[in-house]
Amino acid sequence: MKASVIPMAHCPEQGAMGTAIVKEIAGENIIIAMENGLVSSRKAFSCLVSPVKDDKVLFTRQDSCYILAVLERSAGPDMVLDVPGNLSVRAKQGAITAQAVDKVSLSSLNGVETVAPQFTVIADNTTVASHDMTLKSERIQAVSSEVKLFAKCLNFMADQWFQQSKNETRVVEGVETHTSGSLIQNIKKALSIRSVYSTITAKKDMKIDAERIHMG
Repeated sequence: MKASVIPMAHCPEQGAMGTAIVKEIAGENIIIAMENGLVSSRKAFSCLVSPVKDDKVLFTRQDSCYILAVLERSAGPDMVLDVPGNLSVRAKQGAITAQAVDKVSLSSLNGVETVAPQFTVIADNTTVASHDMTLKSERIQAVSSEVKLFAKCLNFMADQWFQQSKNETRVVEGVETHTSGSLIQNIKKALSIRSVYSTITAKKDMKIDAERIHMG
């Protein structure tokens, strides 16, 4: 059984440029078809678009054949920008805008960092999923018509706690424990406490003061 051998043509003269069709891609080695046959080439450093099979490309001959650009693609409009190292996009004057009709995805195996004097997110729906999350800020302000928190355990620690609302309803199915150095309650109108059993214990003094006291 004879092996199938594809004859390779010689790359054009030094400095020559032309067009070719991509036939095979094996890592960094790209086989292109010219008029006189197949030639092994590789992508130039400035060519960011990764060629695919059947692409029409522009090539040049230096020490070897380099693909300078992808001219046409019959497989579709999709493309991949591929660089061998770090990639930086810099606008010394002006702004950088990325727009998409479908969605924009950002993925990293290490991390994503955003550094800016101002960061704004505007969306109809926002979902953040994280195993561990830490928020650090000198001041946090949240404005919403409705807030819901669902957790197995909520811990609040602060030097001062101020809470204000028109109406408050709290339902505790189990036991509620309140521990404080001193407790002062100022109620403008009525105080009503109802229970099956009630116990009030004081180590020293207990004072009940009112214009009228009804017992029983």
